[in-house]
Amino acid sequence: MNNEEFNNNSLAIILLCSNLAINHKVDTIKPFTMVEWSKLAKIIWSSSIKEPSNLFNLSKEQIEKELLIEEKESERIIKLLSKAGQLTFELNELKKLGINITTRADKTYPKILRERLKQKCPPMIYYCGNIEILCNNLVGVVGLKSVDEYDIEFTKQLADKIVKDKYSLICGNADGVDSVSQVQVLKNNGKVVQFIGDSMINRIKKKEVREDIVKGNLLLMSDSNPRSGISVYSAMDRNKYIYGLSELTVVVSADYNKGETWTGAAENLQNQWTPTLVRFDENVPKGNLELIKIGGKKFIEESFEKDFTQTI
Repeated sequence: MNNEEFNNNSLAIILLCSNLAINHKVDTIKPFTMVEWSKLAKIIWSSSIKEPSNLFNLSKEQIEKELLIEEKESERIIKLLSKAGQLTFELNELKKLGINITTRADKTYPKILRERLKQKCPPMIYYCGNIEILCNNLVGVVGLKSVDEYDIEFTKQLADKIVKDKYSLICGNADGVDSVSQVQVLKNNGKVVQFIGDSMINRIKKKEVREDIVKGNLLLMSDSNPRSGISVYSAMDRNKYIYGLSELTVVVSADYNKGETWTGAAENLQNQWTPTLVRFDENVPKGNLELIKIGGKKFIEESFEKDFTQTI
């Protein structure tokens, strides 16, 4: 298969790990999940096939023999790879909208994400905007959707510090802390990477989003089909990617032992992907206090006067 925008390894990964080319009305075949692909990729690299692109040249029987997998799995691979023609059409349609894809086989794929998350990093990422923002020093900001005046004041002050200290922001796209931090950074002409958990196509239809992308100040990223709606699975994963891509992440507010913010912070503390700073003042919820008990570093009022690296 040939497509000038992608190498054949990338095309194989997109075909095997996305539903872009699948017609859900007639196809029952399912793409490989992140966990399934990580397992299959390891088998491919250790076999005589070596690279995903070489699967294009093999029959079902050859794939079974070389990878030592069951017939139903080799048939699944063949069926997914047979969608190459439809994939080319879909990729061109996304390109018209300004949406691109980077896979684990591409140089544009964030190296730090692969190194930190290893098999937990997504096989492919959709993006719209200036991917060079990923080269900046990123500070992650996470927190609850429900915010009070103290949360808002702290988040705005934090966003101002990010821009002033020449960092860029990485966050999700939920209401509350995500929204407040993003708006404030962009207001100050800072740079934002937003890992979204809903439809990228719907998001880039918004005038203000398009304007920030055109200015080069906003990069949207997602591991889900750009046409898809909100996925609980993607929403839970995006915090993992925020931690994986950031130099450090600040938790503004978290419920105790429940919700995306707690789960993401606890997982990061367990895996030590990046330092976790936790807001600490008299107005924080119980979740913040408990995160500090399990290893989160306190971010206090005086921390605003220091560089982030001095707070770690």
